[in-house]
Amino acid sequence: MAVLNLSFGGFDTESVELKPAVVVASSEDSGQLGGALLDAVGSLPVMDVTVRRVAAADVSRETKDTGADLGVILPANFTAAVTSGQAVTVQVIEGDSAGLETNVLISVVDGLLEQFTAGTVTAEAGGIAGLPHEALGGLAQQAAAGIPALTLSEGKASAEQLSLKGTLVAGQTGLFLLFTVGFGVLGLLAEREEGTLARLQSTPVAPGTIITAKALVGFILGVVATTILLTAGSALFGVSFGSPAAVALLVLAVGAAATSLTFIVARLVRTAEQANIVQSILAMLLGIAGGAFFPIEASGFLATLMDLNPIAAFIRGLGITAGGGGVAEVAVPVTIMLGFAAAATLASRLVPDRGGAGMRSILGIAAVEVRLFLRDRSNIFFVFIFPLLLILLLGSQFGANSGQSRVALSGGADTELAKALSEQLAEDGVQVSAAGAATVRDQLSRGRTDVGIFISDGDAADFAAGRPADLEVVTASQSAAQAVLQEVRASIQAVSTERRQQSLLESAGVGTAEAAAALAQARETVEQPRVELVDTGDVSREFQGLGRFDLGAAQQLLLFVFLSSLTGAATLIKSRRLGVVARVMAAPVASWQALAGQALGRFGIAAVQGGYIMAGTALLFGVDWGNPLPAGLVLVVFCAVSAAAAMVIGSVMDNDAAAAGVGVGAGLVLAGLGGSMVPPEFFSETLQAVSRLTPHRWAYDAFADIQRHNGSLADILPQLGVLAAMALGLLALGSYLLQRSLGRAL
Repeated sequence: MAVLNLSFGGFDTESVELKPAVVVASSEDSGQLGGALLDAVGSLPVMDVTVRRVAAADVSRETKDTGADLGVILPANFTAAVTSGQAVTVQVIEGDSAGLETNVLISVVDGLLEQFTAGTVTAEAGGIAGLPHEALGGLAQQAAAGIPALTLSEGKASAEQLSLKGTLVAGQTGLFLLFTVGFGVLGLLAEREEGTLARLQSTPVAPGTIITAKALVGFILGVVATTILLTAGSALFGVSFGSPAAVALLVLAVGAAATSLTFIVARLVRTAEQANIVQSILAMLLGIAGGAFFPIEASGFLATLMDLNPIAAFIRGLGITAGGGGVAEVAVPVTIMLGFAAAATLASRLVPDRGGAGMRSILGIAAVEVRLFLRDRSNIFFVFIFPLLLILLLGSQFGANSGQSRVALSGGADTELAKALSEQLAEDGVQVSAAGAATVRDQLSRGRTDVGIFISDGDAADFAAGRPADLEVVTASQSAAQAVLQEVRASIQAVSTERRQQSLLESAGVGTAEAAAALAQARETVEQPRVELVDTGDVSREFQGLGRFDLGAAQQLLLFVFLSSLTGAATLIKSRRLGVVARVMAAPVASWQALAGQALGRFGIAAVQGGYIMAGTALLFGVDWGNPLPAGLVLVVFCAVSAAAAMVIGSVMDNDAAAAGVGVGAGLVLAGLGGSMVPPEFFSETLQAVSRLTPHRWAYDAFADIQRHNGSLADILPQLGVLAAMALGLLALGSYLLQRSLGRAL
């Protein structure tokens, strides 16, 4: 949880305060509009902007060297071109640290250009409508600088809307709860394998009592762990979840829901290793679908289905308590979680019990390890299907060109204002929906829409009568919603400008239909000034040319290969406990060959999954892995690191269930630090340095060079060298620890 909050910390917002920005600008314009544009940028009410003027030839260099947010170059004929309706281009340069502030500034420049052009269009339309020439200048001035027909006022967000950090703390707490409660069922299966359960069942104790006791252990562990994580999250990240009594009720309810899953798992699998895999699958599926990592966009039946997810209900409940709600207000999420617990418990009675026991030169040992891995059908989903599903989900939600900005309208149904806003937003590429005020605020609190616009009856009446109207707008807690808000402002300005132009012409004596026709003709005649992005920041350049699924595929490849390898350490522990490793060492095989066979077996498992993910994503999603030779070498060396790390865990620990838990925890933490959850390009300098201690970061950088820059083998030699050194070091340590472990009683 700490890793995710560090990774996402730079994006957090309570009300998203925009940072002060610096604009390096050049205006060789001989008219007034160039200076007016820069003065307007320097006096924005939403952020503090400093404008430094330099020569046009120095703008790009100054922007890069001084760390400015944006560079702007206005041409010498800017005023003349705008007032005459001729084509003109304003060049902008992104700073190397371009972020939300840069996007806002570009949107502002674009909006000012549209505002300046509005005067030219109005004057042209007046001329078409036959108004006297001396009246056109006044019309143009009023259109460009008059009172806007529509303004926006930021309303108060829903009290149930958690901040991004609050959502992450709640989501990760729920996710790890699903792993924690699994220790009860893992203990039950371990006792079944070792024969302890049979001896317990031979005593005068009801069979259901044993199962209930194990489930109770998992429930207690889950409640304690959840309480600790919520308390730590509140203290470390400044998050408050409100009423302790209501929060406690939510914790007990989500603990019951999570524990109920263990009843199903216990009847589906035969071994503790299989249980760990199934438990991990269920935890990741419910965690992702419930919003543990990020809000999932959904509507209709799918949204209703996702609302029944206990993790989603838990996050929703904490949002209610954070907004001041008490025990009565969390009744719905508590009911959902308890209903889930009851349904899962009932389902477990319908699932057939598979309970029972079942394990019977270097290449031979390795082949046995890989065959045993592939023979276990419980691995199929987690190792082969789930990674591709996650890559598809991440690519669809966050990949290049993925998804639209989402805006929800509330009120004003069938009014002229609502229709004008919907049409303009859709024309600007925004996904528009309509719902009641309570529903829109609920969608905002769940991250299912980015911006909500609330239209009152008075607003609609004022707009229809040609009077200024002020709309309430509310943004979601994600910082990305601020960028969407700028899109909304641009669309609102376009609607406002059209209405003001229409009103000005009508007030000058032009008929309604004639004014509309004249404006349409004028817009065809007048050229709109264009903003041209001539240079991008370092971060923007890093992701240029990537396909929708390219980034997510590389990240998830590293996450799952390493995670599967670490959780597979339980197999090595089981082999030690059953004496398989000792018998192999006692066979006419050199000890180094036996150790090498174990290492190669772990490597083979990682390589099978890694190769499958690379081939599957290339065929199904069109992922471009670049030059196959260096990309394959990166995978091979990373698999070696993963296999060696699994040997270390499998040799140090003696309990396969505990080793699986450590593997999941360590795998997720290292993946988060190494850039497999959030691209490391967005990390702070401190976190950048920490991330280079992980193998994931070095492999990520190597794949980035190959995928984005057509890197050759020579380009990635430093990354390969570091990964190889990690693999050799861990392999030596793992071999030493494995030899020593054979003399230890299990």
